[in-house]
Amino acid sequence: MSDFIPIGKIVKTHGLKGAFKMAPFDHDTTFFNYTKKLFIELSENFKEFEIEFVQNLGKSFVIKLKDIKSISDAEKLLSFNLFVLKSDIPIDDDEILLSDMIGYKAYFDDNLIGIIDGFADYGAGLLYVIATTDGVSYFLPDQDEFVKETNYQEHYIIFTNIQDFLN
Repeated sequence: MSDFIPIGKIVKTHGLKGAFKMAPFDHDTTFFNYTKKLFIELSENFKEFEIEFVQNLGKSFVIKLKDIKSISDAEKLLSFNLFVLKSDIPIDDDEILLSDMIGYKAYFDDNLIGIIDGFADYGAGLLYVIATTDGVSYFLPDQDEFVKETNYQEHYIIFTNIQDFLN
């Protein structure tokens, strides 16, 4: 389990002074209420940056980090993921973060189909990204009619009625 939570991807520069746009991975973006620093994974190490400002644009954010001073500095960070420290985010004892579910086994009824590799949200609701052993990825909806059971202690999820998604 990682100490870092992925929150979004840097998708383009914004202006000339080093700001950039971030596409969030999740619709819940309250993490900006709890932290003043972000992390970028560079060469298997996380580099810490102080947030200068954040502007919510609805489906994306404009972010300016203190040490990123120019558009060329920001261009070097394009396509990198942004992270927050898990310890900076207050969660209740009965809550679980989506990032904690990465690696859970995914079943279609009684058959193992893969593991949870990530999440996506294209506006119609949360999707589980399921990676199979043969390199195929499935996008399965997080809706009651498709999720039969989630076991947080034994780290698995059972889907049902998903045969149309697997073709």
